Amino acid sequence: MEDSALEELLQILEKSESQIFRQHILENLSGLTGTRDGLNCLLKASEKCVSVLCQLLQEENESLRESVLKCLINMTSEELFTQHVVKDIPVTDQLFKWIIHKEKLADLSCRVLSNITHWKSCCEQVVLYLQKERLEHLVDVLCDMDHHTDYHYLASVLCNLTQLSVVREMLMDQDLCWLQRLLPFTTYMGSRVRRAGIVGVLRNCCFDTDRHEWLLGDSVDILPHLLLPLAGPEQFPDDEMEKLPIDLQYLSDDKEREPEPDIRKMLIEAVTQLCATKYGRTFLRDKQTYIIMRELHKWEKCYPVLFACENLVDILIGDDPGMENLKNVEIPPELTEKFEKEDKQLLNIE
Repeated sequence: MEDSALEELLQILEKSESQIFRQHILENLSGLTGTRDGLNCLLKASEKCVSVLCQLLQEENESLRESVLKCLINMTSEELFTQHVVKDIPVTDQLFKWIIHKEKLADLSCRVLSNITHWKSCCEQVVLYLQKERLEHLVDVLCDMDHHTDYHYLASVLCNLTQLSVVREMLMDQDLCWLQRLLPFTTYMGSRVRRAGIVGVLRNCCFDTDRHEWLLGDSVDILPHLLLPLAGPEQFPDDEMEKLPIDLQYLSDDKEREPEPDIRKMLIEAVTQLCATKYGRTFLRDKQTYIIMRELHKWEKCYPVLFACENLVDILIGDDPGMENLKNVEIPPELTEKFEKEDKQLLNIE
């Protein structure tokens, strides 16, 4: 598309009083945003394009707004478009309101916000006006399984937001039970997107070592929710079985593991984070985490997951004196470079 043609289309969208004409243009624009070449074309006028679309989100015509959101879903896969969107605070605020009030456009709004918060710089801007009360509402919506739409991508939004410590701090308020409400979704088979998002939230929360005792304790009891999706139907001797968390004892013969390799990998990464402290490593050993990983390793076929599993097993079966907090251990730069190079080589093997 020529620059002049694109400019003309944007002017029509901005100024035309014909809703039918606008709708027709938006449908064509949506098709354009769905291709790599189309997005490259729109990048030439990214700021103007986003500005016009954001204005249209304020229109009363719901069909028009729905078409705009579909365009934004595709466009926010590019960081440049996203940076322009988050500058328009009323629009991002409106997306939150549609979700919180469970309006018709809520599910599309979840998808747009999921893309926006994927970019860390944009995520940081969104968090600036994510009050604690609003975060509570988002958790409420995600956990309400009676509504008429899915909101699965809201789990991705929370996962992205919890990359930031300020959001993790709010979510893990020990006087509330927000994180605990999310735990059952690690085995929710109704949506891969929701499972992956929630597992991502839990993994991010496990990065905060000062919360490990709370996460592993009775208030949260996070470990069974991380291990259950990784467990299969294997039976163990009674002395080993009785040391497992109660939810992992005597599983049925038809028990299946998490089918998605990327989710299995995130679960293992979360458990590995819990090994950062001496307390966590001791707790995980006492709960027989090793035997779950051992059986997973025998079953696993995906190499990146096998690699993550082996890293965790190495930690569980050995412990050096004085290694109270593994995150505080200084690794020589030459070894760090060597390990990073080896990791990249290993993880590129399918």
